[in-house]
Amino acid sequence: MRPVALLQTLLLGALVLVAVVSLNYSLPHAGRGPAAAGAGSSSAGAGTPHLAGRKLGAQRESHQHAAAGKERAATEAAADAVLTVHLHCGDQATDCKLRRHRGMCSMNLTHDFDSCLATCGVCPALALALRASMNLTAAQLLVTPARGPPACADANAGVCAALVADTDTGSACAASPPAVLGACKATCKACQAPASVAGELGGASGSSSGEDGCFDAADMCGWWAAREPRICERAAASMQRWWWVAVACRRTCGLCGGDGAGAGGAAAAGAALRVAASYGVQVGEDVDGTPRVAAYEALPADPASCKDREAKCAEWVAAGECVKNAGFMAASCAASCGACPVALNLPRPLAKVRLNNGVLMPTVGYGCAGLGESAGDTVQWALEAGYRHLDSAQAREWYREDLVGRALNRFLEAAPAANASAAGAGAGAKSVRREDVFVTSKLHPRHLGYEVTLRQFNETLKDLRSGYVDLFLLHYPECWGDLCGGVAPAGTFLDSWRALEAVYQAGLARAIGISNFAPHHVTQLLAKAVVRPAVLQVHVDPLDHADALQLLCRSQSITLTAYSTLGTQYGGGKNPVLTSPVLAAIGKELGEAAAGQAGPAGGGEGGSGGEGRGGGDGAAGAGAGAGGRGVAQVALRWALQQGLVVLPRSSNRGRIAQNLQLYDWSLTPDQMRRIEAL
Repeated sequence: MRPVALLQTLLLGALVLVAVVSLNYSLPHAGRGPAAAGAGSSSAGAGTPHLAGRKLGAQRESHQHAAAGKERAATEAAADAVLTVHLHCGDQATDCKLRRHRGMCSMNLTHDFDSCLATCGVCPALALALRASMNLTAAQLLVTPARGPPACADANAGVCAALVADTDTGSACAASPPAVLGACKATCKACQAPASVAGELGGASGSSSGEDGCFDAADMCGWWAAREPRICERAAASMQRWWWVAVACRRTCGLCGGDGAGAGGAAAAGAALRVAASYGVQVGEDVDGTPRVAAYEALPADPASCKDREAKCAEWVAAGECVKNAGFMAASCAASCGACPVALNLPRPLAKVRLNNGVLMPTVGYGCAGLGESAGDTVQWALEAGYRHLDSAQAREWYREDLVGRALNRFLEAAPAANASAAGAGAGAKSVRREDVFVTSKLHPRHLGYEVTLRQFNETLKDLRSGYVDLFLLHYPECWGDLCGGVAPAGTFLDSWRALEAVYQAGLARAIGISNFAPHHVTQLLAKAVVRPAVLQVHVDPLDHADALQLLCRSQSITLTAYSTLGTQYGGGKNPVLTSPVLAAIGKELGEAAAGQAGPAGGGEGGSGGEGRGGGDGAAGAGAGAGGRGVAQVALRWALQQGLVVLPRSSNRGRIAQNLQLYDWSLTPDQMRRIEAL
């Protein structure tokens, strides 16, 4: 037998021996414990009850103990032979609670994302994603809420040195049982110490490049990167499953800056991974409440959509104008400058998104505008259909917030009785409480100004019959046209924002934000705000993508909410969204695909979920064929895959329910690209 093989066998045998020795001390013995002590106390010999109990028990339980002992020894030996991975998921900054309160939880993997992982609610999703990708059990992944990296050191330096004494390290470690690899992580280069502390952690390996404080949060990154599954390359190719690599293995995969090559040839994937990670993520929950991070990915490039617009582009590029005059050249010579815009896709949208202050918001809400006197009934229908997000406002010309509040309270008061009845019938339904429904309201622009904003906020609480709102927005940054009926507001949106910050600090609004702000308004507010806006609500639909605002919001970790996604902003007799032949064709394709796979399961809803004025049915052109998806559903799903929160509205009870059925199917990259071109 070769020395290395012999050493591995001996080491594994030692681990099993430790398990057996531990077993002998941990097995239950007859006569030990309260029952035996009680029996012994009734005998005549004060010094013999324990021994007598053991003799009686030995005959009675010897066979059971022998069988249990063999099974338990095998189990413990197997457990010792399983690799254990350590993950540190803690806050690196000392002011994370303040950062979260001020709306500073980052959604950009390459900028400040890892500073407050615990406080910003990322750790549960991080652990689940790592376990799923690497096929680890919960017992194999030890998650610690600690700052800095896990220790990168050998459990027994002498044994690990002998392991690689007469052969190359990679071969010896690869041939070893998982437990041996786990005990010799430093020698086997499974982990790296951060550059700033590499000299302090014995046995650490890897280059000294990288920024101080940049480290791997998991202690197996180097091993996983150097051989299958080659996590750095996997993450660069598919962030959907492997996004956690950009968080837990930053140093190994070259995300620390500098010229570090990283481990396992990570330099080849480093640039691609940095690009993929820069698109951003959303943190939140799936429909079933499972924590998840959803990663954006780039849609396949469309050469036809990116062309040079000027005949002299080649000449200008040669003269260095792509750098000297970047803005003009990006618009005029995008193809020659390599500045074609990247269209993003969020293939698996979240059911709830975590805002930049940690608050969870459902990604589909019921829009309460334009419903008039029917608002009470339609809100009731929406809540009964399963909506847990209501979007309202103070503007009486568009909203009836008093009817929204009445319907919400009527539903909540009836919910306990209805749920008790359902539970008694065996349904096991969950009770709905006020905190389960996310309610948004907005300040009318005629009430801009510090004092008047505070007064009007109290009016919202009265109308909603609630002690707080989940989200309060400035409806507009100023009075445009006849928006305020000739009434000059007492102040500016900056004055009102200070009032919203006061309301937020008092706990009367769980989050604050803005609506109908242009990019220059957003940047002006960000320069002055103490608390950053959590949400921007604007009009977005398949014909008007608001690309500049989407880009700005992603860069600032502001959640973008889309209203009038079904085209009601256009007015007139023909809704260009609901009558779009492209959207209708995609809806039909979805039905054909479903039929080809497993029949029309999940399809057949037909109809539309409209936002049309005066009721919002928007039925024209919105119907779906058998097994297909309605145009309205296609438009709403497109918005979700843009990473937006949507607020469909309808006064048709069936369509209200249809508009919520958006999470169990998806649009293909090709379909997303076709909508992008509209």
